Amino acid sequence: INIGMGASISRSLMPAVISRFHQQHPQVKVRIMEGQLVSMINELRQGELDFTINTYYQGPYDHEFTFEKLLEKQFAIFCRPGHPAIGARSIKQLLDYSWTMPTPHGSYYKQLSELLDDQAQTPQVGVVCETFSACISLVAKSDFLSILPEEMGCDPLHGQGLVMLPVSEILPKATYYLIQRRDSRQTPLTASLITQFRRECGYLQS
Repeated sequence: INIGMGASISRSLMPAVISRFHQQHPQVKVRIMEGQLVSMINELRQGELDFTINTYYQGPYDHEFTFEKLLEKQFAIFCRPGHPAIGARSIKQLLDYSWTMPTPHGSYYKQLSELLDDQAQTPQVGVVCETFSACISLVAKSDFLSILPEEMGCDPLHGQGLVMLPVSEILPKATYYLIQRRDSRQTPLTASLITQFRRECGYLQS
């Protein structure tokens, strides 16, 4: 079984679901690919990935894939401890700092940049990181700011002690979807794994 997922999903939903599935089906090999949807489109198209759980923002893929909403996650602005921006209460106060973001081709970040453009509050993104881990490392060890899933920035293992900036503006929530090819027929085992992800989402949201 080959599956894809966003970094936030691999740190929240995935461990419980995969360990349970592996106990039930120890003979089944599972390959997990982490990244944003844009990096997985070709493998999904070709059937090399059975499904992905990722953010999606209206675009060119509606006719090719099915999108089942699973959960929403809150994002926030983060900096390192001791950063001069600590104390800022609005995005406007942060615009003069350097920013790093995951690739703007990613669905959530596309939505976010359109929203900030509309409000004339667009940060200058000087460095684009293709992974969340690179983004987090850069923020933790420099004066760069970033917008990350709240739970990743607050996670002592991954957040490396990042500080969340409590700005007055509410950032849009990221919606995560179960994404499959429209013409795909999943095997019973893959369908069972999908059901377990759905259940875990219900458990996390309740």
